[in-house]
Amino acid sequence: MSERKIDAVFVGGGHNGLVAATRLAQSGLRVAVVEAAEHPGGGAGEYEIHAGFRAPALAHVLPAFDRRAARALGANGAGLGAGAGSMTTMALLPDGAHLELGPDPSRTAAALRAHSSADAAAWPDLHGRLHAHATTLRPLLEATPPRLDVTQRGNLLALGRLGWSIRRRGRGRMRELLRILTMNVADLLEDELESDALRGALALDAVLGTDHGPRSPNTVFTLLHRLAGQPSGRNGSSHTPAGGVGRTGAVLAEAATAAGVNIRTGTAVRRILAETGAVRGVELDDGGTIEAGLVVSNADPVTTFAELVGPDHLDADFLAEVRAIRTRGTTGKVTFALERQPALPLPAEGGATRWVVAPSIDYVEQAFDHVKYGEPVPEPALEITLPSLTDPGCAPAGQHVMSVNVAYAPYGGDASTLGETVTALIERHAPGFADSVIAREAWGPREIEQRFGMRGGHWHHGDIALDQFFLTRPVPGFQQYRTPLDGLYLCGAGAHPGGGVTGTNGINAAREILRDRRHGRKAA
Repeated sequence: MSERKIDAVFVGGGHNGLVAATRLAQSGLRVAVVEAAEHPGGGAGEYEIHAGFRAPALAHVLPAFDRRAARALGANGAGLGAGAGSMTTMALLPDGAHLELGPDPSRTAAALRAHSSADAAAWPDLHGRLHAHATTLRPLLEATPPRLDVTQRGNLLALGRLGWSIRRRGRGRMRELLRILTMNVADLLEDELESDALRGALALDAVLGTDHGPRSPNTVFTLLHRLAGQPSGRNGSSHTPAGGVGRTGAVLAEAATAAGVNIRTGTAVRRILAETGAVRGVELDDGGTIEAGLVVSNADPVTTFAELVGPDHLDADFLAEVRAIRTRGTTGKVTFALERQPALPLPAEGGATRWVVAPSIDYVEQAFDHVKYGEPVPEPALEITLPSLTDPGCAPAGQHVMSVNVAYAPYGGDASTLGETVTALIERHAPGFADSVIAREAWGPREIEQRFGMRGGHWHHGDIALDQFFLTRPVPGFQQYRTPLDGLYLCGAGAHPGGGVTGTNGINAAREILRDRRHGRKAA
């Protein structure tokens, strides 16, 4: 069966695909989205872990949803727009104590006095400098990376804007940014701070979701990349749609449908159809086809090119570069349905909260040492949220849902062992927790790959590092969402600026697609 009268077909209905599809439909294109799962949204969706318990699929914190995407989708009223709440981090320590890290650096400094008077004095300045550097990087995230072709005026202008973004911060800040950008985050934190609790929490923020440890090169960059995704550089800022974080995918799907996008779920794309250097649609796993002169892939680059397009239509050197993208996932996910609220400390002023188990840099690094060699991690670092605290509809009255991101988990490790390890670790910090568990589901990178189609189980479709960012994401020469095939574009996390539930990749890709259509340019 062949479907006609479609201008653009999307491979995958993750959040970036839904953003881009909506924007194209708003411009008058006839758009279809093909999603293998039963519900759109990908890692930004939700699922039922147990009868009456709804849990976020992967993402359980939304640092910031791109304001341009929110405006374009009319999603402000759903909680994806400019109104930001605050999230407090409670760093759990082995002796039963904790450190409260809030969005206000002065309040955090006050909390730090019980741990280190020196850090209490140093934190406001370090916090300010880190966020100033993140602000310098932020324009890069929203920009389409230029090509290194100085004969094109547009590329010269883009490179000039990049240089000015750095230079305008002042010579001293520029020198410091250039000095620390390639450093490992452990060296920076050990130079600036003395409290293990604060160092460990910041180190976890720098490496969560990556294949790095705190002593790996470029991890200051990954920390700044994470901070740059937060609006106005405010630590802990978050956007939560009505109904909880797991509703993000549904909110975006509703916006897409309202714009006229046809979303087909429960169907996978088997092949991207191409001939004579151009795409002509997709073949589905049920044998049907959708013909379209524009195909936009929300899948990771390796899957898109090595599997869905295939070597017959691509240059061998290009394909070799794609296959070299580092896609080893090292982050696990464990979700719980709980009989009662666990005995975890809450911030003095309430509000959205996450708990981290990362009591020192060495603790996080030792966890990474195990996963480097594909071993189970006996003492992983954890990021914990209770979605039901801010969205009581996630669970029956008085009961709760817990979502845990785990650093680290080896690809191919035993998921049940991962679940047992995390349960025992949380029990140490919240006695009685294990007895309150009604249901538990654990995913290592292999299960994440199988469930969400992410190569290697990597949440960001490839490591975020200086050699896989901006001009080199996904590979050099194809950093502008365009590909070697006319009519084929990328819009997922494997494209610039990388992962995170922001919608930035999607809105950027839509901008370039529409620009090409206006000017009659090809994708490549």
